[in-house]
Amino acid sequence: MSKKLSINRDYNFSDAELKKNSDSIINCVQRDMEQFVLRGVTNQKMEEVQAMVNDFADMPTDVELIGIMASATLNKDTIAENIRTKLRSVRTMAQNVHGAKSPMYRSFGFEGMVGMSDDKLYLHGKRVIREATVQMAQLAAEGLTAALLTALQALLNDFENGLHVKQQAEKARDVQTQMRIDAGNALYREIMRLGNTGKDIWASTNEALYNDYVIYTSPSASKPEDSKSSNALADNGLMG
Repeated sequence: MSKKLSINRDYNFSDAELKKNSDSIINCVQRDMEQFVLRGVTNQKMEEVQAMVNDFADMPTDVELIGIMASATLNKDTIAENIRTKLRSVRTMAQNVHGAKSPMYRSFGFEGMVGMSDDKLYLHGKRVIREATVQMAQLAAEGLTAALLTALQALLNDFENGLHVKQQAEKARDVQTQMRIDAGNALYREIMRLGNTGKDIWASTNEALYNDYVIYTSPSASKPEDSKSSNALADNGLMG
């Protein structure tokens, strides 16, 4: 199955602006429903558009999704640091007993522990537990106990789960972001269609009502490009 290509927003303003514009257009259509019925717009259709707005507003924003990811990352990193703390203790025990250059010490693979990736740190922890279990008798005088290794294994279990949670949060953000873009684009198309119809209905008769259906293309725009002044309407023969 081919990967779905990323879809960009069809509108160049914020999702909040899209919601605001949608509410405004819907209110105007409901006010002018008598004219819109003649253009094939029914009450049922407007209920469907309203449902699209409601569903869009209920979707989690990217800020929320990033927050979930950040929380998962913090949890994972906290567990990783606790693992390193216990591994450093075992490292000190092994170094004190065997010396840093001995084969018994090197069998733990402590080199580069500080900069290990998450996956390597997890596997390293498993390796240390195996080696420490074998060398339990030799390292017991330095404080190695079965309870310490059990606690280390529990941390590794939590760490593995934390990695999965972080990965799921990242994937969920990708999926939810694409769903929100798709829903926003679909809503934008409906609102633009209604806006265009409204402008067409009032173009030759009412400037104020015409402008009610103009959707700003930028939140910073002082005046939409297709809004009409009274003079422009008169020059074009649109005012009777």
